[in-house]
Amino acid sequence: MSAFKIVAVSDLHLDWVTRGVSRFEEARGALNQAVECALKIDADLFLFAGDICNPDSGSRVFRCMRAAQDAAMSLSLAGIDNLWLAGNHDVIEDGSGETTLEPLKSIGGSTTVLDTPQTWAVQGSPTSNPVTVEVLALPFTATSHAYDPAAFVRDALKRADMRDKPLIVLSHLNINGIVPGEETSDMPRGRDVFLPASLLVSAATVVIQGHYHRREH
Repeated sequence: MSAFKIVAVSDLHLDWVTRGVSRFEEARGALNQAVECALKIDADLFLFAGDICNPDSGSRVFRCMRAAQDAAMSLSLAGIDNLWLAGNHDVIEDGSGETTLEPLKSIGGSTTVLDTPQTWAVQGSPTSNPVTVEVLALPFTATSHAYDPAAFVRDALKRADMRDKPLIVLSHLNINGIVPGEETSDMPRGRDVFLPASLLVSAATVVIQGHYHRREH
C-alpha cells in the first residue's frame, strides 16, 4: 500500500494589496501550483486551511472566487477529494453563517466546504491505497455561529467511527503560545478562538493549521 498523499495550502488572501500593488496573480499562481502538484502525484486529498479573501473587498471578491472555483473544479474533475475550510477572513458577519467559500458548494462531487465544525471521512484510492482517514475540521465561524472547539473535539473523539483510523485535524483557530505575525497587525479580522491542542496531542496523526503566516519552530 502506498502512502496517503495530501497536498495542503492556506491563507492565500487573493484580495490582498501591498503598498498599492495587487497580489492576486502571485497568490493565484501559488494556488494553481498546489493544484498542479495534487494532479501530478494523484493526491488522495487536497486541503485548504482557510482565508481565501475578505467578503468586504468589493469587486475583487469576484475574481478571487473565480480562481477558487477553477481550482476546485480541476480537482473535482480529477476525482481528488478537496476540502475548503473557512478562515477568519472568509466569514460574513451578517448573521447568515455564510463565507466567501459559499460558491464552491455548487460544484459538488469531490468538493466540500467546511464552514461548520465537523468530521469528514476520506477514502483513498481503492486500488493503491484503500485506507480511510478522518478529517476533523475546526473552522473559524461568524459570531452568530460560534462554537466551543474543546467540547466539539471531546465529543468527536468519543465516537466509535473515529477510532482506529488516521486522524487529520484541519484548523483555522488560534494556538496558545504562538506569537502573532503580520496577519494580526496588518490585516486583523475576527476574534481569538483557540485550538484545544492538549486534546489532540495523542489523537491526531497530523494537524494542518492555517491562520499563522510566519514560520514557527
